Amino acid sequence: MRQHLPSIVLLTLLANENVASGQLQGIAEDHLNRAKRLANAFNWTDAGPHFREAARLLGLQGDAKLVYQSKLGVMRSTTANLVIPAVLLKLEDDLRNLPFLQTDRRLRMFCLIVKGDFDGESDHSAMERDWGEVHRLARELGDEAWQNRALAQLGIAAFYNGDLEGARERVGKAMLEAHRIGDKPGEMVALSFMAHGLNLTRLFNQALPIVDRAIKLAKEDPDIGYPYVALETKLVALIGTGQLEAAQRLVDEMLLFARKSPGGA
Repeated sequence: MRQHLPSIVLLTLLANENVASGQLQGIAEDHLNRAKRLANAFNWTDAGPHFREAARLLGLQGDAKLVYQSKLGVMRSTTANLVIPAVLLKLEDDLRNLPFLQTDRRLRMFCLIVKGDFDGESDHSAMERDWGEVHRLARELGDEAWQNRALAQLGIAAFYNGDLEGARERVGKAMLEAHRIGDKPGEMVALSFMAHGLNLTRLFNQALPIVDRAIKLAKEDPDIGYPYVALETKLVALIGTGQLEAAQRLVDEMLLFARKSPGGA
């Protein structure tokens, strides 16, 4: 019996190690799933810590696709310290060369959503290509919400290209479809886009009630979190209509929230 003891001990240790490994993987996936749910509601701020924890745990061990998605989420939720041109070059290279981004359509779509957000800040032609592919992939996957959200983004691309009628048509359709399917985050973003477009054409009085609807939707869905984009749009509309005291109150509120947030001033 004694000669088998070391083998029994070794097997017990290996079994315990496998249990610990499985638990670690489960915790990491819980963080990643939470992060994806928040990101799906455009709440990258609250998603960030969960993406970071998932990346940390999965970096010790884990599926390459899950590790990649976690790191993408970290990248998107911590934009302040990024060199955006370098990030975009890396994402373009990944989309061309990483095998799992050729075969996993859901993960490829996630990568393109992140890239589309970055391209929207600087390269509107690339942004249009990104969201065009998101629209196609979402249609293939039967994902109505992201198909519709991509349409709203394509409306913004049309606006940048000077196609005001096309922009209104796409964003308006996206807003109505989001409402129909009960996609509150998608409806909030489409409404914010509509109000932003009205601000750019100096129709501030028309923008205000629309952006107030977006803010109301955000308050109804806790996953959406603090609606920075909608509030920034409202701030511009308040200034445009000469409501400077209300604008100052909103600035104070936004600054207070930023200071209370992780990483705030």
